[in-house]
Amino acid sequence: MIAVSELGSFSAAATALYISQPALTRRVALLEAELDLKLFIRTPRGVFLTDAGRIVIEPARRAISETERIKRELDLIHAGSRGSLLITGAPNLNLAHIGGLIGRFQQVHPEVDIRVGHSRSTAAALEAVESGTRDLAIVDSQPTSDRFALTELWEDDYFAVMAHGAKTAARSHVIPTVTADMIRGRPLVHMPRSSHPIEQGQALFDMVGVEPDSRIETEHCELLVPIAIGGHGVAIVPRLQAMRAFEEGAFVASPPERMTATISLARRFDEASPSVMRFLRLVRTAKASARTFVPKLLESAESLAS
Repeated sequence: MIAVSELGSFSAAATALYISQPALTRRVALLEAELDLKLFIRTPRGVFLTDAGRIVIEPARRAISETERIKRELDLIHAGSRGSLLITGAPNLNLAHIGGLIGRFQQVHPEVDIRVGHSRSTAAALEAVESGTRDLAIVDSQPTSDRFALTELWEDDYFAVMAHGAKTAARSHVIPTVTADMIRGRPLVHMPRSSHPIEQGQALFDMVGVEPDSRIETEHCELLVPIAIGGHGVAIVPRLQAMRAFEEGAFVASPPERMTATISLARRFDEASPSVMRFLRLVRTAKASARTFVPKLLESAESLAS
């Protein structure tokens, strides 16, 4: 209809649209029959819009323009340069390392709307992905369901953080190993078991054969170290938190047996947007590149102090 109006004849419009004139004529006739109104006046001088045609033509132009705009937007989403990337993770995880990757992704794809939130636990983060409210979950354990696909990020080491005491060694360039005397009589500071079933703190006490004097539970991971130091307790935290605590004067020791957690990105196995797939490709590229993806494992107090 728009081509006929702009070019003034069915034959010219048919040529511009790469269809036959009879086919175009039938399409316009079907539209007129559906509306029960004539849209064009056919004269020897050409084809002109009727009053009804003039009413229809502008909304038709807007509809074509909006359709083209939608198609362009969808093409950008398909290319991964438009869309959204919604990430969530439990507050007990060390998420600092992934921040750089998110920043790099935003530089390459500035039109992608990126939002990073937190869930009460790893299980809650996985539920958010499964329900479709989030695209990716940062997790520290293997999901029990086969509905998720995992992309490994890094392996995080855990350290014991506590206040200095009679049984703790003086600050040195060697990280001591936790002993029974070092933590005997101290309370264990930990996250709620209901939301964080992997409890490294209890595992540490089990390794040295003693029981915590008491337990202090907090839902806020940022309070683990301050409570442990202020209450002469023990908290088991990822290495980045241990580094910060060491710099602030806390006593840091390594478990008798190495304690680690594999941090991964989980997505729905059967569904992922172009933005998600491009972000995961960036993660894999970063891991495979010559640059260190995350800081090397802390092996000495000198590493912590440097």
